[in-house]
Amino acid sequence: MTSKVISVIGILSLIIACRPPEKNQVLSPRVRYMRDTMFINQKKALNAELDSLCELNTPQYIEAMVDSLLEIERERIQELSE
Repeated sequence: MTSKVISVIGILSLIIACRPPEKNQVLSPRVRYMRDTMFINQKKALNAELDSLCELNTPQYIEAMVDSLLEIERERIQELSE
């Protein structure tokens, strides 16, 4: 029984000792600031690009939705007229 307790304590101490350091200790404040700034700038660029893609594709999506609704209504009218 005591050997099991000792082995469990040994495994737990290894896990605790071998875990990676916390993020705040890995990067200096200056590096974190640079990382965050680069992320924000890249996010702005990607947002602009994604917005332009949405604007280009919106008419196609609207046309597809209208066509779908028209087809559904045609089928409904067909069913009612039979």
